[in-house]
Amino acid sequence: MLTKALSEMPAGQRCAGKAIVVFFALMAGFAILSRGLDAFTVARVTAGAPSRGALTHEITLNGNAEPLGENAVALPEGFVVKELLLREGARIAAGDAVAVLDTAQIERLLADARRELSASQLDIAARNVKAEVPKKDTLTGAALALERAREDAIAAEEAASHAVYRATDEHRRAREARKDLRDSGDYTDEQLDAAGQAVRAAAAALEDARLARERAVTEGERAILDAQNALLEAERAAAEQDLTDAADEETKRLETGRAYLGVAALQARIAELEALLEQGGRVTAGAAGLVTALHIKPGDMTTAGGAYLLAGQATGSVFTALAPKEDAER
Repeated sequence: MLTKALSEMPAGQRCAGKAIVVFFALMAGFAILSRGLDAFTVARVTAGAPSRGALTHEITLNGNAEPLGENAVALPEGFVVKELLLREGARIAAGDAVAVLDTAQIERLLADARRELSASQLDIAARNVKAEVPKKDTLTGAALALERAREDAIAAEEAASHAVYRATDEHRRAREARKDLRDSGDYTDEQLDAAGQAVRAAAAALEDARLARERAVTEGERAILDAQNALLEAERAAAEQDLTDAADEETKRLETGRAYLGVAALQARIAELEALLEQGGRVTAGAAGLVTALHIKPGDMTTAGGAYLLAGQATGSVFTALAPKEDAER
């Protein structure tokens, strides 16, 4: 259709139209060629997951290392310093000798500690020996007394009852005898009066036997009550004694425990003194550092306070140096 349209145009217009068509065809070709070339020349970037890291920069500087503080160092307490091996400003290493203690004093202290240890061990041995404690028979005796009181009361009542029985029988026989005498009709006034006296005597004896039985019962009950009260008192005393014994046993246990602790302390003291003697009284440093001050001198007695001040590894240090500006800004 485009060719037909061009053929119908004048010659001048046909030339212009062909030129326009060729121009657009060339532009389309160049566009296709440009895209093909981009596919080969454009760089592709692939992004990965970020990871943690560190950028280091090292520089070498000259400076000073100074201690942050000082530690007070004590010597074994309670000894006379014979010789001091330190001076201010000196650097010492762990294990260096710092002082010599008086060995004569150490030997005396060791002998005293050994004697004290022997005495303490004998004391503990004596505490552990169980003393012969007299048997507490108060409670048992009170119980036996109550049992005897009951038995005696029963026996007394039985005896009194038997006496009443006999008196009753005598009274019955006396009455029967008087009755028989009267019924016989053959008696004198003296005989009848004698029979009456026998009846009255038997009645009086029966009354006495009954009273005696009442007294026996009353006295038996009183004896039983007294024995019961005695038993209660014995039980109370025994309970108090048990509490006292328990308290005494606890006190003994605590005292024995303290004695054992004292023995352990003496044994540790003896071991310390023996170690000092083996070293000739020499005391060594436990840490390295710089001696900054001395608080003791030969002839002094060591105390719990610090004998000298030490600056070093135990206190930490700080390093001070100057760095070039360009390095410090990095």
